[in-house]
Amino acid sequence: EVEEGWGDGVGQGILIERCRYLEESGCASVCINSCKVPTQNFFAKDMGIPLAMEPDYDTFECRFKFGVLPKSQATDEVFASPCFAQCPSKSRGRHPTSEEDCATLLPDGEYDAAVRG
Repeated sequence: EVEEGWGDGVGQGILIERCRYLEESGCASVCINSCKVPTQNFFAKDMGIPLAMEPDYDTFECRFKFGVLPKSQATDEVFASPCFAQCPSKSRGRHPTSEEDCATLLPDGEYDAAVRG
């Protein structure tokens, strides 16, 4: 039940203490392409509430910040994350070293158009 005066969600947030999706996939690009971008896009386009999601790849937490525009791909540090040691793509030889950024991330323009309008 929604309390009276709940409003538009601005200034509200949720902390997912342990994201099983991120933990089980073991892949930053799966997090970004299958969760972060579509969820931010859904809230912005369908719910009318900007949402910035901030996954923490060290703790597997994810912070939802309602009423906050997501950062552009160029300024969002999650896009610069190297491939995880347990990344399934890396184990198949797609990324020779863990220092490389994950090659399966959305191109800048596609991401920014999807979540920033």
